[in-house]
Amino acid sequence: MPFLIYSCATDESSKNIAVMSTNEPRRFPEIKNANAVLECVSTRRTFFSDEDIQLTFKLRNLSENRLLIYEWMRKQEDNIRLYYFLSENPDGAPPISEWKVLAPEIKVPAKRQSIELSSWNSTLVDKIFKLEEIGLDPNSMFGPKILLVVGELNLKSIKLRSEIVNIEIKKR
Repeated sequence: MPFLIYSCATDESSKNIAVMSTNEPRRFPEIKNANAVLECVSTRRTFFSDEDIQLTFKLRNLSENRLLIYEWMRKQEDNIRLYYFLSENPDGAPPISEWKVLAPEIKVPAKRQSIELSSWNSTLVDKIFKLEEIGLDPNSMFGPKILLVVGELNLKSIKLRSEIVNIEIKKR
């Protein structure tokens, strides 16, 4: 017949234990001299005011070497923030520093995973948003509007920004 005895002892000094999360390192290594590009590859550039706007961005490694990003977030759309500007004339846009930002709401600590892009490989990230999220009322719009959008990696270890994308918004 098996017989089992458990014993446990504590003292005051053993109660103070510091626990640090390994999910969110304090700093990720900066990626220097990365030969990569972020581009909007969505072919659709016209949307109606009452529908979601979906843009697909591609992060592509242009180097012969692998690109390893430790900071990549598991929720793909959190990896890109959008800058936007509503314009009647897309040629006369102010500098991007004056545009508004649509940044993802990231739960802290963010769940992360590393991503590795081999030479000339890429990954796609979809960004979906409504006009209400950028402060526009789709019911009060009249006439077509041009929304200028720029995607930027929402990471500290690597800085990449897409070219300006012109999105036409029409009332249905």
